[in-house]
Amino acid sequence: MELDDAERIVQELWNLDVATWNRHWVPTFRKFSHKLILGAKLKPGQIILDVGTGTGIAALEAAKRVGNGFVIGIDRSSKMIDAARENNKLRNVFFIQMHGGHMLFPDRLFARALSNSGISPGTFPQTIREISRVLRDDGLFHLNDWHLIDVPPHRTFSETLRKHRTRHPSRRLSTWRKALAVLEDVGTHGDSKRAILQSAGFKSITEITKPFRIVLPSTQAYLGMRFDRTALSQELLELTPSGRRRLLRELRRALATYTGNGHFTFKWNV
Repeated sequence: MELDDAERIVQELWNLDVATWNRHWVPTFRKFSHKLILGAKLKPGQIILDVGTGTGIAALEAAKRVGNGFVIGIDRSSKMIDAARENNKLRNVFFIQMHGGHMLFPDRLFARALSNSGISPGTFPQTIREISRVLRDDGLFHLNDWHLIDVPPHRTFSETLRKHRTRHPSRRLSTWRKALAVLEDVGTHGDSKRAILQSAGFKSITEITKPFRIVLPSTQAYLGMRFDRTALSQELLELTPSGRRRLLRELRRALATYTGNGHFTFKWNV
């Protein structure tokens, strides 16, 4: 599958998962956002760009810190932008549907650019070039990033699912699997991301790893967080009843190591 096709398909999945994102993922990503905003050291009067704003978590927090400045949050998902606008009660933040790799902004407009894990690996190079273009010469870009394989329960979940999922998926599920695999395999990790940033003109690049302690009520809450996503819900639906029971039993066993004192707890490095 070509990268452009994978991007389009995964974007369609994001549009389907807006409610799930708000319900299960926003509380965790709000923690990431808070740290991102603190590190950006925003000042009153600045014009800020939030790339891949999603439901507007980082943009809304940034807007509270720039006073008479303002924040523009962009996302290519119309559904995410609709949700961000519904969440917005502030006058100095605006949400626009726009592709990060093709921004309709003039050069050197923004004092800061932010992204709270909002840039797809498939469009990372072109989006970084655009961010460099629209940033002022003394501007700064602050990015949160993480990888599925580096989050222990996410890795355990994915490995267990691969062992037990159906070997005869529907055409729709097969397409979703291929698209997600293409983006997961795109080589924008570590040094390659640094090289892309340098190539786009970023001179001083600092990488800091922040471990976040995530606490959920139970293993079942974690499984709900994962299986409420459209593609993963389809994985369950296409298993036989016995296969579904076997997968869930194995997942609970494999994830038991993260359960203690009545909670599901793990470290998430960002």
